[in-house]
Amino acid sequence: MFFNEFLIDIAHKVCYYETVQREQNRKTGYSQHKEEFVMIKVTVERYGWDEYKGNAWSGARTTLDDIEKQGREEEAMNIIEEYMSEDVLGYIPSEAELNDFIWFSLSDIMHLYDEDDDENDDDDDDEEE
Repeated sequence: MFFNEFLIDIAHKVCYYETVQREQNRKTGYSQHKEEFVMIKVTVERYGWDEYKGNAWSGARTTLDDIEKQGREEEAMNIIEEYMSEDVLGYIPSEAELNDFIWFSLSDIMHLYDEDDDENDDDDDDEEE
């Protein structure tokens, strides 16, 4: 019986303390309570071009559209797997890291826009003659 009374006494003190804390926080507008955060790691696997393209955003989507226009999807998939695998990085990249790689690095690695520049340079040379 003593143990139950002890627990009830503790519960009353905790409730009183929380009530006093809430009232102080309301008056001062400041909260001193500590929040605990739990981090959950979620990994996403991509199986195919459509999944990469469907989950890309901003400039990465444009890059993937341009790769598709040139018919170089398989090459792009191989490069993404080569550069962004857990074996190479030592960790599983986040969605943002993958998107940034596609947006900022993939086109350079694939020389995606070099052919357009060469064609424009040839056109400029023709116009000068």
